Amino acid sequence: MFRVRGAETGRTYYATVQAVDAGFARSPFAEEVSLTAESRPMLSPLSGSPPRLRVRGRPGATVRVEHSTDLKRWQAEREWVIPGNEMLDVEPEPPGDATARFYRVVAEP
Repeated sequence: MFRVRGAETGRTYYATVQAVDAGFARSPFAEEVSLTAESRPMLSPLSGSPPRLRVRGRPGATVRVEHSTDLKRWQAEREWVIPGNEMLDVEPEPPGDATARFYRVVAEP
């Protein structure tokens, strides 16, 4: 897996890979693949109590914040629409009895 930093939304990128062993012998290049960069929502924690989260994404996009205590079963908190400034601060439900709570953001198509 690799990451393209600074990718522009809507721009198409092309890549291919080649294996090189310890003796510097090289394989043929793999078939070229392409990927068009899309705007994905990002979730980051904010300090404070109660816990707050910052969601960044494409303005007007609908996103859903979900939580889990075991990373297997996810429960939706609620849905929001990203405002024009591309940032949304949310206060999720308090964790209750859970010793840990994990959050994720899901973009609605």
